[in-house]
Amino acid sequence: MHHAPEATPAAWPLSERLSWLKTFRRGVAAHERELCDLASAETGKPRDETLTTDILPLVSACAWLEKHAIRILKPRGVGGKPMGLLGVRVRIERAPIGRVGIIATWNYPYSLLGQQLCEALIAGSPDAGNAVAVKPSERCPKAQRCLLELAQEAGLPEGVLKVWHHDRDAGRKLVEEGDLDHVVFTGSTAVGRTIAGALGPRLLPSSLELSGRDSAIVLADADVRLAARTIWAAVTLNRGQTCMAPRRAIVDRAVYPVFIEALAERARGVDRCRRRRARAHAHRRCDRPRRAGSRVLNPGRERGRVGPSGGRRGLPARHRAVSRLALRPRGGHHAGGLSG
Repeated sequence: MHHAPEATPAAWPLSERLSWLKTFRRGVAAHERELCDLASAETGKPRDETLTTDILPLVSACAWLEKHAIRILKPRGVGGKPMGLLGVRVRIERAPIGRVGIIATWNYPYSLLGQQLCEALIAGSPDAGNAVAVKPSERCPKAQRCLLELAQEAGLPEGVLKVWHHDRDAGRKLVEEGDLDHVVFTGSTAVGRTIAGALGPRLLPSSLELSGRDSAIVLADADVRLAARTIWAAVTLNRGQTCMAPRRAIVDRAVYPVFIEALAERARGVDRCRRRRARAHAHRRCDRPRRAGSRVLNPGRERGRVGPSGGRRGLPARHRAVSRLALRPRGGHHAGGLSG
């Protein structure tokens, strides 16, 4: 296992960091087939979905940074000072954080890790950037190591990027022993709380993305079937593993029956989840709203049956739970809770 960088590079000018970024972007684009194959082998994601939702967003984010980084990072004066600061000149100058630790996630193995890595390396002053230590996800280590190798081969200075082991315990060791100045984590709320608890006594800042609970709103004048089709696509994108995907639909009473019918049509025939633990989790997620009064549409196959199924590849818990469609009206409007 590598240890975190000992020091931030003393001199790595922004111009050279942007030159690295351009080379890295081109390297990712040139190796898209290899990256897609690795992600498919480790996560089961279809190649076209990896390309459109993972690799192209990363390439686009790199291009955006190349265009805007100089403007964002350049020193600037601050106007509109309060009376207490009359006669005082206020100026913002960017400086490197130091050592940034990234605990990578698996659901978007390239776009999330890649953007976090690029932002950490490009940020800083015009004369110096940050050093980064990465713990790849244990669920897609080969895919993310390939991405990190492309980053290194693009021309990173010695010691700027260190890669830790991918097992779960390595994440804990990175947080506790990595001598970091900032931690970036994408994952569950439970693990995020643990990381925040470990960083708190040392007053270390962090960026924690701990999933979402977004709602889709369908008004009375909406194209209801288009709304149902769009919401279903958002829920099932990336096999259900998207933090910004809607978890509930708040639907106007006037169009609620049509919306439910259209959404149920989409859910029929969706394949079952093959992993026992994930299937049990899906049932629990559906049972809670059912006990609270929800009406279950398209209940699927009987509980407990295990075995291969036809059609699409076995889906993770969230996807399977959504396909059961536990929905119930609430208040003046009807809210369809996409259980999962």
